[in-house]
Amino acid sequence: MISGLALTLLTPASAVYGNESEETISAIDADPLKNRYSDSFPIGAAVEPEQLEGTHGDILKRHYNSIVAENVMKAENIQPEEGEFNFEEADKIVKFANENEMNLRFHNLIWHSQIPEWFFQDEEGNPMVDETDSEKREENKKLLLERLETHIKTIVERYKDDVDSWDVVNEVIADDASNDRGLRESKWYQITGTDYIRTAFETARQAAGEDAMLYINDYNTEEAPKRTYLYDLVKDMVEDGVPIDGVGHQSHIQIGWPSLEDTAKSINMFADLGLDNQITELDVSVYGYPPSGEWHSFDDIPESTLENQADHYDDLFDLYEELDNKISNVTFWGIADDHTWLDDRTEDPNGKDAPFVFDPDFNVKPAYWSIMDETKSDDFESEITFTDIDDSFWAKDSIHHLAASGIVQGYDDGTFAPNANMTRAQFTSILSQSLEMDRLDYDGSFTDVQEGDWFAEDLMAAANAGIINGRSDGTFAPNKDVTRQQAAVMLSRAMDVSGFNHEDLDLDKSINSFTDAGRIDSWAKKDVERLLQAGIVNGRNNGNTFAPKMGTSRAQMAVMTDEFLQFISP
Repeated sequence: MISGLALTLLTPASAVYGNESEETISAIDADPLKNRYSDSFPIGAAVEPEQLEGTHGDILKRHYNSIVAENVMKAENIQPEEGEFNFEEADKIVKFANENEMNLRFHNLIWHSQIPEWFFQDEEGNPMVDETDSEKREENKKLLLERLETHIKTIVERYKDDVDSWDVVNEVIADDASNDRGLRESKWYQITGTDYIRTAFETARQAAGEDAMLYINDYNTEEAPKRTYLYDLVKDMVEDGVPIDGVGHQSHIQIGWPSLEDTAKSINMFADLGLDNQITELDVSVYGYPPSGEWHSFDDIPESTLENQADHYDDLFDLYEELDNKISNVTFWGIADDHTWLDDRTEDPNGKDAPFVFDPDFNVKPAYWSIMDETKSDDFESEITFTDIDDSFWAKDSIHHLAASGIVQGYDDGTFAPNANMTRAQFTSILSQSLEMDRLDYDGSFTDVQEGDWFAEDLMAAANAGIINGRSDGTFAPNKDVTRQQAAVMLSRAMDVSGFNHEDLDLDKSINSFTDAGRIDSWAKKDVERLLQAGIVNGRNNGNTFAPKMGTSRAQMAVMTDEFLQFISP
C-alpha cells in the first residue's frame, strides 16, 4: 500500500490524447492493450471473482493476458481456520485464467495483513508475541514456521501447474522501522526474525519446483531508504542461497511521484543482481499524498488532471518498454475506474479516485491513448488469418508461415492467442510435426501420459528420436509450461535429428553475451549457445538477456520454430 510525502506536480500537458468533442469509445471496442505490448511483457489486472463475468469479464478477455486475485488468495480467505482451506473463490480465478490462456500471478502467500490471528497464537490460544519465556518463545517460533510451511505447501501443490509467478512474501520492509535493517516488525518478524522469509521461499521452491518464479513484493520500492533496505535484504538472502527469482514493485503511485529516474534506478538495481522485475499493482492516483478526495465523482475531475495523468502514463510505459528486458509483467491493480481500493483511502470519505486507463463507464481515457501511442483508434479489423494478429505484430510472419504449413492452428473463435504460454506437450507435438516425424504408438513410457492423449503419438516420436527424455521420476509433465531453456534444449536436439550443417553456426557468439547467463542451468547451456549461434534465438528484445526459466509464449514458439526450419532447410 502507498505512503510517503509526495506532492502532485501539475504541469501543462505536453500532448493532448483526447477531448470531449471526440466520440466516446468503449473499452470493448478499443484496440487491445495486450497486443500493443505483446513483444515486451504481458498486461495484467487485479480481479475479484465477480468481475470474471459481464462487462468486466469482456474487458479482461480483450485487453489483458495476465490476472491476479485482488483479495481471495490471501490467507484470511484461503485458510480462515487452521487446517480448513477454502479454495472456492480462488479456483474461479484459476479457471478463468486457464480457459482464456492468461498468465496467473498468485498474490500472496505470506503477508502481515489480511491473515487470521490463529497463525500467531500458541496451542493454548495465547498471543505468541506476548510470551516472555525463552523456551516457549522458541516453541512458538517452531510452531509458526510449521504453520507457514503447511499453508504454502497446500496452496502451491494445488496451483503449481497454473501459476506463472508467486508473490511469496509481501511488504517486509517498513516505512519507519526502528531497526537498522528497515525490516517491518510484524508478528512474523517479532516471533521468527527473518527466518519466516527464508522458510517461505525455500518451502515454495520445494513445493513448486525449480522452474517456478518466486517474488518478494513491496511498495515504494522507488524511494530511498526503503529501496536500499529491500536491496540489501534481497542481496544478502540470494547470496545465502535463498531462492528469490525476482522483485515485485507494487507501483501505487501518483501523477507527480515518483520520478522516472528513481523508478529506473530501482529496476536496474535489482536486475544487476540477476533478478527479474515485475510491476505488480500499478495505479496512478489523480491526487497527491495524502489523497484529498476533493472530487466526488469521475465527472468532477478536471480534464487537465486526466491529461496530466496521461502524460505520466506515457512516460512510465516508455520507460517500461525501454527496460522490457528486465521487466516480465506489468499488472494494473484493477480493471477500470469503477472499482479501485484508492476510493477508500481519500481524506474525504466521499472522494473518488480514477487511477486506470478506463473510466467508471468502461470508456477509454486520455491515459489509454497515451500508452497506445496514438490519439485516435484505428478500427480493430483484420484481414489476416487470426483476428488477434495484425500487420504490426512482431511474430506475424512466423505465425503465418507455420499456419500455412499446417504446423500450428488457431482457435475456434479465430484467434491465435500469441501470448499464451506453451505447454511441454504442445511444444513437443509442434517439433515432431515440424520434422515430419512418423507418429508412434504410445508404449506407456511416462506415468502421467495415457494412451489416447492427443499428443501421445507425437511424444513417442520425439522420445524415440532423443528430443525429449522426460523427468527422473518417470513423468513428462505434459501440461506444465515449457521454459525457454527447456525449449532451447528440445530445439537443439531437433537440430541433431535434422542433420544440420555445423559450418552454418556462428561460433563467435556466446551465451556470455546474456547478462543472465549464470541463471541458465548447466544442462541447458550448450544447447542455448548452439541456438544463439544458429540465429534461432537472440535473447529477449534487445538481446541482453535470455530469461531461461520464463515460459515460452505461442508467439515466441512460432518465431523459434520458424527460424529453426529456415536454418535446417536453407
